Amino acid sequence: MPGNLDISKQSQFWSRFYRQNSVPFPPSSFARAVLPFLVPNQSLCELGCGNGRDSIFFARHKIRVDAFDLVQDEISYLQKNYSDPFIRFTCDDFSRLPLERLKYDAIYSRFTIHSVSEEMENSVLQWSYSSLKKGGYLFVESRSIHDSLLNRGTRLGRNENFTDHYRRYMDMDLFCDKLNKIGFNIVSAQESDTFAVTDSESPMIVRVIANV
Repeated sequence: MPGNLDISKQSQFWSRFYRQNSVPFPPSSFARAVLPFLVPNQSLCELGCGNGRDSIFFARHKIRVDAFDLVQDEISYLQKNYSDPFIRFTCDDFSRLPLERLKYDAIYSRFTIHSVSEEMENSVLQWSYSSLKKGGYLFVESRSIHDSLLNRGTRLGRNENFTDHYRRYMDMDLFCDKLNKIGFNIVSAQESDTFAVTDSESPMIVRVIANV
């Protein structure tokens, strides 16, 4: 999927979505699961913060959060309504962030790695490795190639499709191999349909925790 379509089409979809879902709701189970890896005053970068639910959760536990998202209206809403000394909301494309002079203790991506092309994913993972402090964590949650949603909508490739928006589903083993080649250490890698259950679905989800 071409990179420009990732940005323009995805931004349009999420702008519409956040107009209807702008108010943050309770944190995801993934955010709660990774919180024990963090301690107060550590720094975390969220790649694609959406309506801010997880970034706000981390900040309320005294984690210093840099939260990025491509949708300006939602970022403006969060800046106005959820101002907090522990959180900084910024409108930017997380797949094209510059290297930070000050490195992070953790980088967090929930349902965002699967929203960009593999080329962009590779760039994000290299950026993450370079932007983490020694011992820092990368937390990733994504839909799996074994998720039934892959068989719906328009199939674009072995692990890509387009329903209401673009997704690229994760092969957990290949993703972990990629992380290892970059230099990450795999702390845990799990696949389950119990991680992100809603009233309407139980998607097959991959969770990977790695460190440097």
